[in-house]
Order: sequence, then C-alpha cells, then structure tokens
Amino acid sequence: MSNLQDIGLTLVYFATCGGISIVFWNTNSKVKFVERILISTHGISTSLLLSVAFLISYFGLSSFDYIEAYSAFFILPIISMLFSIFRHQGKKDILLLHLIMLPLLIFSWFFGGLYVTGDSL
Repeated sequence: MSNLQDIGLTLVYFATCGGISIVFWNTNSKVKFVERILISTHGISTSLLLSVAFLISYFGLSSFDYIEAYSAFFILPIISMLFSIFRHQGKKDILLLHLIMLPLLIFSWFFGGLYVTGDSL
C-alpha cells in the first residue's frame, strides 16, 4: 500500500472510533456525567490504545514483555461497551454501532500488539 492509502485508512479508523463515541455522548444527555463518560468512551479508548502502541514502536521501546499489559488494557473499551448496552438512554438502534466497534477493537488489539512487541506481518 502506498503512504496515501495508509493515511486514508488511518483517518477513517480514527474518524469512525471518534464518531461512535460522539454519537453515544450526544444520545445520552440525560444521564449523570460519569455514566455518560463510561457509556461513550469505548471508541476514544480504542483509538488511544492503538495510538499508544504506535508511539511505543515509533520511539523504539517495543518489547515482547509489554504484550500482556497491552492486552489487559483492552478490558477498558470492553467494559465501556458492556456498560453502554445496559445504561444507554437513547434509541436502542444506536447499540448496533457496537457491531462496527467490535472489528475496530480487534484491529486495534492485533496491530497494536504488533507495534508493542516490535513484530511484523
């Protein structure tokens, strides 16, 4: 792939993750602030985990010792997704966005794991 395609896919990935978080944030305006954050944070936290993995690789800090800790942090977006299923106050059709979020989460875990360990395809 060319650099332009890589940049395009990266922008689509971050826009999708951010957009899903924004949709959940805007549709849950009647809940408490902390609950609203927990309901809507799964997209942002997923993209943040991939960004941190990229930065670890970029600065040459990759190590196979980090994969367990990196994988453990993926419980945060999963908890947010489960919390949003039970506490979402808007239309229930919005929960179908989790079907888009799940492959993005798997993508982040896989490629982030490659970044963190310094491994490649």
